[in-house]
Amino acid sequence: GGGGGNSLYSWPSHLPKHLQFPTNSGSSSINNSGPFSSTTTSSISGNKRAVASILPKAKALVLFDKAYVLGPSARKSPSSAAKQRNTSDDSKALQNSDHMIKTMLKDTVKGVETMRGQRGQKTVTQMLQFAYKNGLFMHGAVNSPVNQLVVPALRYVINWCYKTHTKAKQGGGGGDDRLKKEHILNTLADACLDCQQVQAREMLRLFRELTNQAQTLELQISGYLNTLKEGAIDLLISLKHSPLCDQDHKTARPGQQRPHLRSAYVAMAGDLMGMHDTLPSKNDRFLYDAKSEVQRILGTNNGQFLANQILHSINPNTLFNGLLTDINNQSPTADRTIDRRIVFKWAQKGKMKNPHHVFYDEEREDEFKDQTPSKPNEENMFQPFLSKKILLELLISMDFLQHDPSYSGDDEKAEGGGVKTIEEAPTKGNSKTDPEVMKLKNWLSGKINHNAIEILEKAGITKEKFANMDKLAFMKIGLKIGHAVQASKLKLELA
Repeated sequence: GGGGGNSLYSWPSHLPKHLQFPTNSGSSSINNSGPFSSTTTSSISGNKRAVASILPKAKALVLFDKAYVLGPSARKSPSSAAKQRNTSDDSKALQNSDHMIKTMLKDTVKGVETMRGQRGQKTVTQMLQFAYKNGLFMHGAVNSPVNQLVVPALRYVINWCYKTHTKAKQGGGGGDDRLKKEHILNTLADACLDCQQVQAREMLRLFRELTNQAQTLELQISGYLNTLKEGAIDLLISLKHSPLCDQDHKTARPGQQRPHLRSAYVAMAGDLMGMHDTLPSKNDRFLYDAKSEVQRILGTNNGQFLANQILHSINPNTLFNGLLTDINNQSPTADRTIDRRIVFKWAQKGKMKNPHHVFYDEEREDEFKDQTPSKPNEENMFQPFLSKKILLELLISMDFLQHDPSYSGDDEKAEGGGVKTIEEAPTKGNSKTDPEVMKLKNWLSGKINHNAIEILEKAGITKEKFANMDKLAFMKIGLKIGHAVQASKLKLELA
């Protein structure tokens, strides 16, 4: 897909219709045999045709006999504070960067010497060495808008890995940091096998993860919600653009492939629903082609319509339960989105009537009794541990959730946990009741990101299926590239 470093494709006129570029005429020429069985009366500016709802609307979260849906903060753009994180000395280029990158990759990434990207023209090591100094060449010079984000982010990530790598060689490296370094370097190496849109996204995502502690709690929750928005876009692509979106350049045009379709959706709707790091998508060189493909398939490329559809498909249960699991995770090597220290700092700033309610309290044990785990273990006793009641209070105060007054107790449009959502639409049966699926979920707990576990669960993946999947198979069901790499390694433990 598009990032191999070759010159722009020249497409012959005899290609089948789906491989031909749409004409750039003044009138909107849309394939009327779209994927919809029915249409709605939605009024969309610039589009005279009625457009169907492209994603099922998620059900509300029900707690304490009230229903809640995503609030205004769910579509709010990250604050300017997040844009000032690249000024640290940790983002400066180191003089020995080529040797540093080569050594770390050789010591950490199995088989890296044979890994080649850019259609086999360069090794992964050479690609990362170049990007560290100059950025991603398809996005222009080192001072181009995209590279002004990517270069300091990649330098920060590589420099952090090198410090951790050096400390470990000297016998002082912590286990958690070592595992994180291995995950980061494997993710970067694997991203180099894909196009530069994927590389840009992964570099910026890893940077966000590493600088999590420098963010506010609002930004961290926004970052978690951003992964749900990305997942909804990936699912939309799978539902509406498969199987062409996952074919190689010999079968599909770049604008029909997943990375560039994702760029189109993010460029059109990302800012309108508060997504992070939308600039690389707006600078995708196949953006026009990908937007045209969206128009051809969906019958619209109206950003506000797409943003509303994507946001309404995100299940507030997933947000709520994911955050509760993340904060209350008792594993010493948990891959966290939320820094627990930031939770208490937030509570101390007068955001809660009693800041100490973010900790477990035996006098309030009834608040925790239906949760798993229902109390922290000994070593985490002085870390924040939230009840559902307190997490709900926190999310409402930040406007990530809001009360839905239209809900009544027997209303079918809301449920309290275990609800069917957009992510479950293409799966067979109900994986939540399959004991074999639950065995895999329990086995993976604490070993891989909980978002990845949820995707595997909703896809109905059992231990047997998991053991026979490869990286591509994991990515096709919705796992991010880094999690797909982790899953590929974890499956070896089942052999």
